Amino acid sequence: MAHSRLSRKTATRFALVAATLAVTAAPAHACYTVKLTNDTDRDVHAVWTAAGCAGLIDGVPFSCEGKSVKTGETKSHNFDWGKTAPGISIFTRKDELGIAYVIATYGYRGGGHGFAPGVWARSPSGCGHTYSVNFTEDDISAGL
Repeated sequence: MAHSRLSRKTATRFALVAATLAVTAAPAHACYTVKLTNDTDRDVHAVWTAAGCAGLIDGVPFSCEGKSVKTGETKSHNFDWGKTAPGISIFTRKDELGIAYVIATYGYRGGGHGFAPGVWARSPSGCGHTYSVNFTEDDISAGL
């Protein structure tokens, strides 16, 4: 009898610890989509980044995926659970050595405010969200 009470008690403790970890860990990780719309008069190359991605695309560390985005197109990347501090680096061209020029970097601002120019190193607080970045001629002129 004592053994079965101990097993139930231990199982209950494990369940409580697992539930606590699941609830407290959820804000640190997300599963979400980030879309980029190219509203410029030129084709660009975008690299989606996040902590948890191990790629190196066009010299950008923590790269998840790179895509060409033509004028007027929208492309997106789906970030898996566990990918945090998402961002997008946008390039227009490469030099004679093949090194890409970053002309804009966007990061998640936190607090549900979406993406903004700069690197913010914050993470969305849950799954199922879609965030959008519209890249415009004004962004190029501003030298983001």
